[in-house]
Formats: sequence, structure tokens, C-alpha cells
Amino acid sequence: MRSRAVSTRRDAERTATLRRTPPRTRDARMTLRYRGVRGFTIIELLVTMAVLGALAAIAVPGLTRQNYDVWSAHDQLVQDLRTARLDAITKGDHFAVKIADDHSYEVLRLRDPDNTGVWTPDAQPVIARVLSGNVRFTNGVGSTFEFNTRGLMVIPEAAAPVVLTDTQSSKSRTVTVWPSGQVAPIDIPS
Repeated sequence: MRSRAVSTRRDAERTATLRRTPPRTRDARMTLRYRGVRGFTIIELLVTMAVLGALAAIAVPGLTRQNYDVWSAHDQLVQDLRTARLDAITKGDHFAVKIADDHSYEVLRLRDPDNTGVWTPDAQPVIARVLSGNVRFTNGVGSTFEFNTRGLMVIPEAAAPVVLTDTQSSKSRTVTVWPSGQVAPIDIPS
């Protein structure tokens, strides 16, 4: 009898406990199932962030703005040469890119108002650019790249490489203009 009384008391305690706890849902079973699975601790996350921060601190000083000045000037020159050629084809006038000195160039629109074959530039350049920072033209100063209405160079002998150099870091980029009028953003070996 005693054992029956003990088991009845245990059953009563279980029943009381079940009444106090809400019924388990599917989410609760999922939580219990993955309770033993472990994620990253805060210490592991902090150590990872510290390592990444140290790597960034090593890499960032090498990435100064000056390293990008020559690349930006190079990309802008390529874009302006290609735009001048495209404008010559689409607008029916000659366009020229003139490298005036070692730190500036301009894009000119040339017109033949009386159809005599003499192309004269407009009073104002279409674009006038000054190179930024320490970037200078080290080759091609004084060159004029004139494109006709078919996109070809008017004077094929004027086609030449133009070199942009950052005088502080000595990094340089080359743009080559071909007699066909195509603009190559790299040095083409002859």
C-alpha cells in the first residue's frame, strides 16, 4: 500500500507540474532539439574583429589618395578622347583633343562654316581640364588629336602615345591613339 501511495503522490506532482507549464509547441520542441548546438562566443567574435582590424591597419597606409590621382586622370583622358571621336562621328564636325602643356588639355570643336575644307576651332573649348595633384604629361605635350566625321585621325602621323606620370610616386599610365582613331588605354609596343 505504501508503494501505491508514493506512486499516487508522484503522479499528482507530475500532473500539477504539467498544469503549471504551458504545452510545448513545435517551436519549443525545435529549441530543445538544438539546445546542444553551439554558436560563436563573444570572445571568438571579438578576436576575429581584432585580427581583421590589424590587417586593415597594415593595408590602409599603402592606399593613399595620390596613388589614385594618376589612374583618375588616365581614365578621364581616355573618356575625353573617346567622347571627342564619338562626337565627331555623330555631330558631323571635327573634334580635337589638344594637350596644351604638361598639366592641362582641352577638347575643341572645329567647324567648316563655308565648306572650304578649312576647319577652325570654336572660340571656347568644349572641355578644358587641368590634371589634379602631382600628375603631369611626360610624353605627348603639344600633341593634337583631331578626329574627322568618320572618326579617323585627320593627321595619322599625329597618332602617338601619351604618358601621364605622378611626379611624387613615379607611377605612370599610357594612352595610345591609333591612326584609325581608336583609343587604347595601354601602351601598344611597336
